Amino acid sequence: MKWTGLFNNTAATKTLTARFLPGFFLFAFAFLLYMNTIPHDYALDDVAVIQQNKFTKMGLAGIPQLLKTFYWQGYWDLNSGLYRPLSMISFAVEKQIFGERPHLSHLINVLLFAFTSLLLFRVLIKLTPGQNHFFSFLTVLLFISHPVHSEVIANIKSRDELLCLFFLLFSLLFIFNFISTGSIRNLILAAVLFFLSLLSKEGALVLAGLLPLMLYFLTPADNRQIVRTTLILVIPALIFLFIHYYVISHGPARITYSYHDNSLVASPDPEGRIATAIGTNLQYLKLLVFPFTLSYDYSYNQFPNCHFSDYNVLLSLFLHLGLLAYAVYFLKKKTFISFCIFFYFISISMVSNVFMLIGTTFAERLLYLPSIGFCMALSWIVLQLHQTGQGKGKPVALLLGLAVIASYSFRTFTRNKDWKNNFTLFEQDVKSAPGSSRTHYNYGTELMFRKAFPETDTLKKKLLLDVVISQLEAAAHIDSIDPGIYLNLSTAYYQQKNYRKAIEKSKLAVYYNPADGKAYSTLGNSYYRTGQFDLAIENLKTSIAKGFGEQEAWNTIGVSYFGKKDYEKA
Repeated sequence: MKWTGLFNNTAATKTLTARFLPGFFLFAFAFLLYMNTIPHDYALDDVAVIQQNKFTKMGLAGIPQLLKTFYWQGYWDLNSGLYRPLSMISFAVEKQIFGERPHLSHLINVLLFAFTSLLLFRVLIKLTPGQNHFFSFLTVLLFISHPVHSEVIANIKSRDELLCLFFLLFSLLFIFNFISTGSIRNLILAAVLFFLSLLSKEGALVLAGLLPLMLYFLTPADNRQIVRTTLILVIPALIFLFIHYYVISHGPARITYSYHDNSLVASPDPEGRIATAIGTNLQYLKLLVFPFTLSYDYSYNQFPNCHFSDYNVLLSLFLHLGLLAYAVYFLKKKTFISFCIFFYFISISMVSNVFMLIGTTFAERLLYLPSIGFCMALSWIVLQLHQTGQGKGKPVALLLGLAVIASYSFRTFTRNKDWKNNFTLFEQDVKSAPGSSRTHYNYGTELMFRKAFPETDTLKKKLLLDVVISQLEAAAHIDSIDPGIYLNLSTAYYQQKNYRKAIEKSKLAVYYNPADGKAYSTLGNSYYRTGQFDLAIENLKTSIAKGFGEQEAWNTIGVSYFGKKDYEKA
């Protein structure tokens, strides 16, 4: 069935539109659902973009630097090839006016999401002129309630995602106004808004594929009109790409992603990498339908390396090729499900890891735009079932849709609470992604510094350190060559006064990262505690040479000489 004429109910449409009730309800629903994130603290990469970013901390004075440096250069010199100044500028403005106030930053994220939901509603209405607005309303309800968006709104750093979609939808509104009116003013505004979307995140480039898709399926435009309208995007895209290239090429040399960034780097060959990427994309489809087990991290080795003979890869390949075949088969008939499938494939293409490696293995925030395709398809199916249902079948379809929204909303509300701070997030998500070395490492490390070290009760401290060690050992079991894991393990064992194990783990930390003076320091102190004064002196001197803990190290070296009865050197 074609899209045109599916949801006719013009009287109801006029009534709802006249009262502005749908938009008001959607805005309020989005705000209320995420209101429990406003009291939250900073978490995860908020440190890199706000708390310890030298440019954003400068306030308005840091904006020129943010415009001419790569993403996060105010925090480190690791040039990953990203240029996203707009969200960083927003943090600098907040810093200038309000100082460091995480609650205000969370409020801004919630408001941005609420306004984005309202924009999405208006865009869907523009795409379906003369149709019942209930389809658009139901789609946006699903979008708002979907739990995979919790990361985008609850994590302040993800404002790049929020701003990108916000300006993308705004641009689409003016593009559709240009199509209907021919006004050059609308055309210019659309180009400016698209450029702002690109400055928020380079993923906005997918609009070059989404716009002709929308025009072909949902408007009477012919091929010439579609091409001409899509060319509107070329000028802002070329300007952005030129600036992007200039900034990245004039920064430090670009880093090469490691398996810590994207576990697909650990694939032994290109075939295994592509197979693993295809298998991983099955998880995106799963999360769209069943978004109940969620995690901030899916890095090494939550999704182990796969082969094309593996069940998950074959199932993923079958599902994706089946969806694509369906979409292509009904392309000329312009069925709405075909449109939704193409929308999903185009919007996720840049982050799928199938065509190119990105800086992460898998992330829920990457479904922010693609999920719109899923929400549209689910709304269409619900309303189709309602229209074709007989007797009791009609309300059952709508009740089913409402049940999905209710369950999604409940999960979103509870998921938001996990994002309170690093500790609450790490404690919860180590259960959700037990195959990730990072979830174990982060939880163990946060527990050690936040809870175990400050604890004064000896028994409680030991019990906490037991948990810390079990988490870090689990991380080491998954990733046996990460020196950071062994360094923190040695610290935990040292705090437990298990100096033999502290020496064992310190040696591994030194082996995998000989440049780290802290590892030599822990090793030297552990040798001192076991009475091995020569080894203590040797390793502590090495830690000093590598620039770590000079004053404390010399003190322990002096005491070690005293233990050797070499009083002159002591």
